[in-house]
Amino acid sequence: LYTPDPNTHSPLLGYAFDGYPIYGCFGYDDPADPNSGIRRIESSYATRNITVRETLPDGTVLQPAQYGPGVNAQYPLGAYIQDYEYVAGSGDLDEHNGRFCVTPEYPGGTYAYFATADADLNSAYPYFIGDTYFGEVANDNFGIPGPGNPATNVTVPGGVTDWTGNTAVLEQVNASLSVWPNPTSDQVRVILPEGTTELVLMAVDGRVLNTWRTPAGMLPVDLADHAVGTYVLRAQGANTVAVARVVRE
Repeated sequence: LYTPDPNTHSPLLGYAFDGYPIYGCFGYDDPADPNSGIRRIESSYATRNITVRETLPDGTVLQPAQYGPGVNAQYPLGAYIQDYEYVAGSGDLDEHNGRFCVTPEYPGGTYAYFATADADLNSAYPYFIGDTYFGEVANDNFGIPGPGNPATNVTVPGGVTDWTGNTAVLEQVNASLSVWPNPTSDQVRVILPEGTTELVLMAVDGRVLNTWRTPAGMLPVDLADHAVGTYVLRAQGANTVAVARVVRE
């Protein structure tokens, strides 16, 4: 499909049925910073600690007629998708095999899936997408089989920038955004770069949670009313874009 290059961000391979992009296995070290270096993005799935195949990863106990073969040389661990389980925090990606990040085509940030690979660059489970999609799959993304029926159509979200292999993008993350303390249990202080006119707080799926019209300087942001998790702060202006992650504990 493509040749992995550990020195550059992997190319956009296509779009999932929920409209989000799929990239190869190399991405930015810091998902919010395109200047943070390139590394292999790792799945958070791992093989289960099992010797028999009598349960599912969620703990469901199977009926004897549903048992799989025991783990052995002929059917080693990893031979079946049920041999894998999601281990939160063990890798870079969520249970859908994606994360919110900036990419060459989406310098302002997007949710993206990754075609994960192991250290030898062999495909690694779940390969592209986990058991479920991150977004909502539109009905028109599935065509009706048979002659004369309409073809499958993938709805692509707006905001994508055509990538030509250079830095000629419509928008470039070009300034630093200092946030502290991070992680936090309530309030953070954000240092906004010169040229800032607006600060946006977003969920990792790109939903805008709050917007402040503000010039450069220091701005306190209260996260106490938000759920525990990771959020994205984005400062922007006519010629300024800066993005940072913040963790609410």
